[in-house]
Amino acid sequence: MNSYPEISRSHREPHTNKRRLLGAAVLVLVLVIFELSVGINLQKQHVSKLAENTTRWALTLYNAPSGTLSVPPKAKNTKRFLYVSNSHARTGGFVATHLQKLLDKVAPNQFEILDVADAGIFAPDMLQRVLASFDYDLDGIIVAVAYISFSDRMKLSLQAHSVRSFFKSEIFSKLSLGFWLRNYDIGLYANTLVPRFSKLYRYRSQVRNTWEKPLSNLLKSLTSPKYISFLEVDENQRWKFPDGYDNNLFQWQLYAAGRNSHLDDLKDIIAASRDAGLPILGFNLPVHWEKSLYQANLDDIEEYRTSLQNIFSGVLEYVDYQDIFPKEFTTYDALHPTWHGARLHALDIAFRLKKQGFFPEEISNEVLLTAFTESEPAISEEYRSLLDNHYPPLKRWGFRRYDISEPQNALHLLRRLATVPPGHSLEQELIYELSLRLRYWLEMPFSYQEKPDSLFVKEWYQAVHEEMAKAKIRASYFQDKLKQFQRQRLSAFEIPSFSDANLIMENTHIQIGPSLFVNKSLYRLSNKTFVEQLTTIEGKPISFLVDIPENKSPFVRVDILGDGSFLLLQSDYRQLPHWFTNGTPLVKWGI
Repeated sequence: MNSYPEISRSHREPHTNKRRLLGAAVLVLVLVIFELSVGINLQKQHVSKLAENTTRWALTLYNAPSGTLSVPPKAKNTKRFLYVSNSHARTGGFVATHLQKLLDKVAPNQFEILDVADAGIFAPDMLQRVLASFDYDLDGIIVAVAYISFSDRMKLSLQAHSVRSFFKSEIFSKLSLGFWLRNYDIGLYANTLVPRFSKLYRYRSQVRNTWEKPLSNLLKSLTSPKYISFLEVDENQRWKFPDGYDNNLFQWQLYAAGRNSHLDDLKDIIAASRDAGLPILGFNLPVHWEKSLYQANLDDIEEYRTSLQNIFSGVLEYVDYQDIFPKEFTTYDALHPTWHGARLHALDIAFRLKKQGFFPEEISNEVLLTAFTESEPAISEEYRSLLDNHYPPLKRWGFRRYDISEPQNALHLLRRLATVPPGHSLEQELIYELSLRLRYWLEMPFSYQEKPDSLFVKEWYQAVHEEMAKAKIRASYFQDKLKQFQRQRLSAFEIPSFSDANLIMENTHIQIGPSLFVNKSLYRLSNKTFVEQLTTIEGKPISFLVDIPENKSPFVRVDILGDGSFLLLQSDYRQLPHWFTNGTPLVKWGI
């Protein structure tokens, strides 16, 4: 048998190490190519789509191409604060805008709010924006985070733009190694490129779904009904590439790894701000859990709140809004504020700046409250002028928010209505959703419970009650404009007069749906038009089905607002608003 001299370990290692170093260098080169090709391409697409917003959101650094943001030097005797948050700050007319308006009224030229909040950003983006803003001669930072700030990540088409910003000169040198390890995920780019060449990989989710659910059900039948994380929660895919929001959105522990990384980014915000000598006002933004279609895990929520409490410990002031902010002031979902909610958030920030000594002594809480009240009457001139004009149809629908209190959004909703013809299914959907919000604000008996919390002053409670009253007045005004406009649209579908009608059938007791009972009456008019009237058991009209001759199709007018305006036009009476059953406008807000 041939024998060969043994090659010692010491002779083998140099060659192995060289190959490993060469392999690592090649891998780095490949990753850089991915970054410089796929990343730049996606970034250009994103910037192009958002080009029209760069003027409106001039201080939103990452919505503008590099180099286009310019923050002028701070004026003498002016205090400059940075406001960083997510989409919560972009609804209700922008929180920072309300805050700046209030500060200008009580202390002209003494405060400046730099708004770097943006929709769809999470803790890593917030950290970048804070770090980049250290060059702006700040006096403090306002950090407003929400449950969603740590609950999701963008799709690649959006996240690539954020990832590219890691390399911006004003940020690169300020990021820690830990940030890069947590957030620079080249796998995101590979997941975009590989499906182009592999159908199996492209449809991996569909393939997984064929066997995942049966196996999950089997294991649950043998063990317990709890989540089976390795099957039902695909951390790698659903965390990074959500199709909308995952059903497990409020199950904090299921996405613990990703969320803990985001919490570490929040810790870096606090640490970097301390190192820069900047005081922080921190806020946990409220969630109206009753409006969420997702079932919240209370233990997870408490763990999240405890984590925030610990992270913000030692800052100038930290406030958990969850139990003390009036949850009614959220809008199209459980998370975002209405016009009035954004205003109240701004007022609360101003009170806290006053408390921490940033205001001149002569500016009292009463002065702040007076300025707040006078800055926005129930029906402002802007609101009146926008809704008193005509409503030209929209060329593009865009994203809709059913916040009837925000002037531009209220106009958008009426223009949205003008875009579709009467009786169209989209019109029915819009009228139905608007009626829910209107009845919610006009009929619900809101009562804000004052809590013995030293952080809140009596002026705050007064402001909350006044905003609730203004919200109802504004809702009533919008309802009048909606009725006026919709009646014009439905002028060809008038309900005939009953003065000369012949009653054919009266008070037939019928059931519609599982628990809704109504009375039905049939009338023949002199012109041979038939009208079928539905009323409640108490006799209040609900709807009219009108059958007009001359080959015109029958139509139904429904009293969807409950005020006799009969604004909803549809083809039959079987789809009636559910509050005829329970008497309460139950709003399924969703997310």
